[in-house]
Amino acid sequence: MTIDPSTEIAAAFGTHRAEWASTDAGEFFVAPPYQGALLHPSRPCFLIGGRGTGKTTALQHLASQGQQTEHLAIYIRLNKNQVELFTDIPSDLHSKCFGHFLNLLICIELLRGHSRRSARPLSADLFRRLQTLFSLPDTGSSATQLHDALIDSLDKMEVAANNSDLHKIAYSPFEKPITLLASELSKLSEPERSVWVCLDEWENLTEAQQTVANGLIKQSENPIAYKIGVRTGGIKTAVTRRDGDRLQHPADYERIEIMETNFEDFAEEVANRRLKTLAQTGWTVESELRKLLPLLPLREELETAAAKNVAGWREELAGCPDVDAMVIPTRYLALMAYWRDASGEDLSSLAKDYERRPTEWKNRLGTYMFPVIMWLSRGRQGIRIRKHYTGCDTFLAMANGNIRFFLQLVNESLLENSRDPEFQTRVLEEVPARRQTIAARRVGKYRIASMDDVSRRDIPVRRLALVIGRVLMESSRNPAGKTPDSVYFTLSGKPEDREEAISLLREGVQHQFFSVELQNKLTSPKEFPDDAYRLHPIMSAFFEISPARKRGRKFDAKTLVRATRDPKGALRQLLNAPPSAPPPELVLDQLSFFDDILDTSE
Repeated sequence: MTIDPSTEIAAAFGTHRAEWASTDAGEFFVAPPYQGALLHPSRPCFLIGGRGTGKTTALQHLASQGQQTEHLAIYIRLNKNQVELFTDIPSDLHSKCFGHFLNLLICIELLRGHSRRSARPLSADLFRRLQTLFSLPDTGSSATQLHDALIDSLDKMEVAANNSDLHKIAYSPFEKPITLLASELSKLSEPERSVWVCLDEWENLTEAQQTVANGLIKQSENPIAYKIGVRTGGIKTAVTRRDGDRLQHPADYERIEIMETNFEDFAEEVANRRLKTLAQTGWTVESELRKLLPLLPLREELETAAAKNVAGWREELAGCPDVDAMVIPTRYLALMAYWRDASGEDLSSLAKDYERRPTEWKNRLGTYMFPVIMWLSRGRQGIRIRKHYTGCDTFLAMANGNIRFFLQLVNESLLENSRDPEFQTRVLEEVPARRQTIAARRVGKYRIASMDDVSRRDIPVRRLALVIGRVLMESSRNPAGKTPDSVYFTLSGKPEDREEAISLLREGVQHQFFSVELQNKLTSPKEFPDDAYRLHPIMSAFFEISPARKRGRKFDAKTLVRATRDPKGALRQLLNAPPSAPPPELVLDQLSFFDDILDTSE
């Protein structure tokens, strides 16, 4: 049977989510840079990062390896559909009800973990006490029967919650069954083992539910340690059920911000591990990742883009007696022409200034190469690629700490190269700049389109992302009166408009359509004001903007809110185009893919 090479590439690089993995995660697992903090035997921790940053993989690997270490670890995903059953509970029952739900959920998984990893029996006293605490019938001394009885209790509780009939439930005392069972399991081995409870997708809990669950972390002590996976901005409160009692960092838990760890080395190691996997299956892998994805230097790209114009610029300077245009490098002539368009100065004055202050112009070139390349593409109708996106470092910048995005960029590049008619079957070679760029654009387009799998209510955020991306692209191509190559923005305007815009941006950050540069470390989404936002750099190639951390600007909050209801009107306003003007140039290039999103006729 012949296997399609693209299928094998996708098997190695296309498994971007731990939930999708069809094989043992250990095959591809690389210890993340924060592994030491995560493995602390008795310290609770919050593992904080956006979607795709590896939280689930790290926690699942922690649980799967528990039986091979001195720790017992279980993994629980806080399923959104499941926890939503307990959102509209009368206030007098909420804490008892959700506390009982957590007791059941964690004890079920602890018993399941025990049955998989140990043949040693639990004590008769433990069975008796758990039966009493959970109001269960006599299950004897069978861990399996106790496990099944707890599942039955959980099922009945969910049915009762779904039918608003929770008053008949006998609620267990909060945390006590968990502590009792964990202590027993810890003592079954010599020396006693720590018990790690990994709770993932903490952001799915409401503020009231987090208030209850925070009590588990606040009061935890040996042998239990809670390891929490939560999306950036997903910690809604630090309060517990006890008045005035709050989770305090660092006293109560370790805070691990994935974005602040050494992502670059980690991501490269993950990718190279997958290349080795391909090599072990008979592929010829010619080199490591950096050589497979060579960088096209900006300087080289700029000189290529300017080649058609350089003769005209030199001819224009030929009549200037104090300037030898023939010795001025092409890249500096292009920068001068760009600067003339932005400032209105004549080319000869700029050339003289270049000769007087070469160091200043060298620094200016380093800053403005990207927008000069984009500016040179103006008026070149039919051009498919205005700016290339290549190289491992560029892809790392576009991923912005998201291992899933990085692997997707690598995967799409290798797949795009395999479509070359001259591609040698089962041989991985250098991916040309053009094919890397096409792949990067495709990933950016997927990112916006993927909001379809969230819900229609997220269309306003998509509209906002599309409009901002289009404005940033236009700014880099037309420097006059604009801030070129600026990707970060803050908000101006009235407090009520800022609040509405911040709410939209916060939702966009949650789904990784925007990223945020925090002025203060987040402990709650309410601390977002005055932070700087940017379109997520994974969409840089699609909108042809810089993935680097560059300059800031201000956007009027009211106009951004308008973009969610009237995207084309907001686009004209942000581009300072008159209301009667036709839709701005190139709208169809990007935005026509998303007519269903931009259509506000309903």
